[in-house]
Amino acid sequence: MKARHVLNRMFPRFGSQLGTDFRGALIIAEKLLHLPFHKRRAAYVSAAGLATGVVLASAFDRRITATATKLSGPWVRQVNRIGHLYQTPGLILGTASGLYLYGIAANHAKTRRMGVEIVEAYAAAFIGTEILKHLLGRSRPFLNQGPYTFGGLRLRYRHTSFPSGDVAAAFSLSSVLALESQSAPLAAVCYALASLTAFQRISTNQHWFSDTVASAIWGTASGFAVVNLNRIKE
Repeated sequence: MKARHVLNRMFPRFGSQLGTDFRGALIIAEKLLHLPFHKRRAAYVSAAGLATGVVLASAFDRRITATATKLSGPWVRQVNRIGHLYQTPGLILGTASGLYLYGIAANHAKTRRMGVEIVEAYAAAFIGTEILKHLLGRSRPFLNQGPYTFGGLRLRYRHTSFPSGDVAAAFSLSSVLALESQSAPLAAVCYALASLTAFQRISTNQHWFSDTVASAIWGTASGFAVVNLNRIKE
């Protein structure tokens, strides 16, 4: 009877809260679109510095790819399994749904907000990487065309290496969890798991090192932007 009473109270609140949060998500999406045009000069300098870092990272693409793809053994397979799992939409959206539902059931606003932020950050990371990778058309490592082959507008998987959508998704999740939890140990674990995703994409010869560096930056930036914008909104 007690459980039924909780459910009877929860579902009307869920519908109302879902509508409110959906409208809030649309506001955040609009702010994200306008964000690049309202940044100060220091932010553009930082962005230029990060972009330079990605370019410099490309100098190590061949060496790191050659080393990573030669690694073998049970530990490599296990690391790759974990790295692959951490970026899957099922895990990311499942985590978001679990936090969101728990936040409503427990009437805990911060936990509910985390669920929303994970979805927002994941969407921003996904959309950004999908647009960029199809516009640049970078050849993937397994084609053996080198790290500097960019063909422009491409739709086929083999020519959409830069950046990595999987790595961006993993880091978007980690950045939201790290920021909202305010726990150094949890942040270390989350970013370590996201790094395993980057390792998995390189060791399976699907991405260059610089692809994963750019994606880690973009995914983290997506998480930071979403969390900060939601805090300002509240």
